Amino acid sequence: VIIGFALFFAAYQAEIIRAGIQSLPNGQEEAAKALGLTYWQRTSRIILPQAFRNALPPTINQFVITFKETSLIVIIGYAGFHLGDRQVLPSPLIGKPFPEFQAPLLKQPDQLRNREALLGRPVLVNVWATWCPTCKAEHEMLMRIQQESSLEIVGVNYKDDRASALRWLARYGDPYSFNLYDVDGQIGIELGVYGAPESFLLNAQGEIVYKRVGEVNERVWREEILPRLRLQEIDG
Repeated sequence: VIIGFALFFAAYQAEIIRAGIQSLPNGQEEAAKALGLTYWQRTSRIILPQAFRNALPPTINQFVITFKETSLIVIIGYAGFHLGDRQVLPSPLIGKPFPEFQAPLLKQPDQLRNREALLGRPVLVNVWATWCPTCKAEHEMLMRIQQESSLEIVGVNYKDDRASALRWLARYGDPYSFNLYDVDGQIGIELGVYGAPESFLLNAQGEIVYKRVGEVNERVWREEILPRLRLQEIDG
């Protein structure tokens, strides 16, 4: 990037100086020749000083433009290199109530659930789908969490086929207390879901205290979710 900008600036500056030279009247060159000055004397004492003076305003303008462009790249680059773990994304929903919704259950499509079903205890809301290969890698860890802790896991089956989702749970186990069937992705839209899997830890008041993009694995559970869960228990 630095080399590219250097070549870009040099090319523009060369054109500015060339234009400054061409802007001089032809009489300047002829007068210098009449005085018997050599080519290098004419160039260094007559032509270039006047050309540089003519080129000074556009040169300053080019410096300003280059400074603005390189500063923007530095800022963008710095931000890009300091985003940290892209899977632990800041979310405008952190500290806010879980969005209102009404959705059918995956296993009982005639029954509806809304936000009230998530209140009264900490809950891990897990967005998953059978078409998501990372969800398969995550599933064993969710089973362990369900078996080894008191944390309730609620699933959001995201843009999936109901029959495929039911076969999945029958084959690999069901760590969820219940599953919301989000066939049109409306809950995902309200949550700002990028894709599956994503997980949201809620406190007993139904407020989102943590968001995870990507799988919940042993490290994530131990270092990111469990400490926050313990904090909720202390606050409770």
